[in-house]
Amino acid sequence: MRRPQTKGKVERFIGYLQKNFMPRIDAEDICLESLNESVLEWLVYADSKPISGLNESRSERFEPERKHLLALPQNEFDSREVYECRVNRESCITFETNRYSVPPSYIGENLTLKADFSTFEAEVFWKDKSIHKFQLSFSGGIKLIFFPEDKQELHRIWEKQRMWPLKI
Repeated sequence: MRRPQTKGKVERFIGYLQKNFMPRIDAEDICLESLNESVLEWLVYADSKPISGLNESRSERFEPERKHLLALPQNEFDSREVYECRVNRESCITFETNRYSVPPSYIGENLTLKADFSTFEAEVFWKDKSIHKFQLSFSGGIKLIFFPEDKQELHRIWEKQRMWPLKI
């Protein structure tokens, strides 16, 4: 967002934390576990405190809304970024300047690559079938990453093609 109109909203929340939460913690015992416990206790306190002008607490205002909430889905949300790739004649797809091999049976096909930039992992799909999972190399590397199983299969195909009788 980074707009001047929203700057005060962000700073106001930080000020609220400094004045209401930070004085409650013990500066000598600061670790992640104790901060998590402290913030949970503080949230319970903040939820029970009446909101000025409304004469209701946050938890009281939330109760009527609770019945309208839906259960979370069983499957996790797939937050990976999706890219379409075409397999070249060397059995590779190109993604961010790097080339990654796929099985030669997909040469000429359009595949879907799903990239997770938080873990630098990628997964390649043909329709709904997963073909490969691998670590991404950094963008700009101009690397060729050939997986051993793809290389072996590609060599078998090349050998077969080399053995075909030539027609003159």
